[in-house]
Amino acid sequence: MTHSRDRGCATLTLPVRGFAAAVKHPRWWDAANLRALAGVTGALGYACGPKKDAPEWAFLAADITTAPFQAARRSVVVLKTGPEHSAVVSFDFATPGGPCTRQVIEGAGAVHHTVLLPGAGDPMIETEGETLVARPRQSRPDAMFLNVTQFGPPLPVELIWTIDLAGIRMGDRVVLFHPGSHVAHQPVFFDVDEGELLKCLVTGLAPGFWDLWWRGWLEQPDLQVAPGEGVLYFESPKGGYYLRRRNGA
Repeated sequence: MTHSRDRGCATLTLPVRGFAAAVKHPRWWDAANLRALAGVTGALGYACGPKKDAPEWAFLAADITTAPFQAARRSVVVLKTGPEHSAVVSFDFATPGGPCTRQVIEGAGAVHHTVLLPGAGDPMIETEGETLVARPRQSRPDAMFLNVTQFGPPLPVELIWTIDLAGIRMGDRVVLFHPGSHVAHQPVFFDVDEGELLKCLVTGLAPGFWDLWWRGWLEQPDLQVAPGEGVLYFESPKGGYYLRRRNGA
């Protein structure tokens, strides 16, 4: 066990200790419940689906900028993958105001918690009892933190990381986030080489109509990203995906 002695770092705190109650809430997908889970008061985007009255997933994004950060954005997705399993996928993107930034993940020892960015098993991950401290690479101008907290028998988690997106595959679920402090207007790309029929959620997209290309073919045109949501949900086999927003959408 190592202990962080640098208490002067600019810090983001992820309140994992409160996740268990939030995922068990009778209306776990409500925006108010997700705000409490994420430790925020407002929302930049919110959505749930694919059925609004009995969703399998829910998403919320919030501005968490505080001094000395120039900008910081938190996105969380709650997944209900079965009667005995649920998960919270959280992604923080921050532009530091100085060279030292870290994320404190409180209460992570109480459940099955996986750190994917900045890199599990790396010296940048430190433990303090049930608390994890993650630190990004100093060579990057921005800080990215990607975590998965699972309730029930844990499933294997695979990192997906491209220049356009950061996220995970867990079983037949794919969850991806745009690594920026603003929504994406430009095309994004990702590739998944496992899974027969994937349930994909791509977050952080600008409102409008997007075309989904799969393995070089236009598979699903005119998918709508609604204002105030910022997400696309679709189901498709494994392969390479390219999403492009229509001009003037």
